[in-house]
Amino acid sequence: MSKEPCAADSNTPPAFGCPSCGRPLYDRRRPDCGYCGAEIPEALRLTEAQDAAIEDERLQKGRDMERFTRMLDSCCDHAKGHGL
Repeated sequence: MSKEPCAADSNTPPAFGCPSCGRPLYDRRRPDCGYCGAEIPEALRLTEAQDAAIEDERLQKGRDMERFTRMLDSCCDHAKGHGL
């Protein structure tokens, strides 16, 4: 069996890590590192288009959840009416 570390065990920095402290960027919308305060290069931050796409996806998931909840409530009401 190989003794090579898996990716999670290696000492390589995260794909989107702060160039100053090496910690993961938890919010790529921020212009600075949430840990050390260093400025984050533009290339590591989300573009306006990426940010908009993420927001659109979040809103769509919210609408999907509302629709699912209404369907589930409707099914439960129907089942109660039939003694189920």
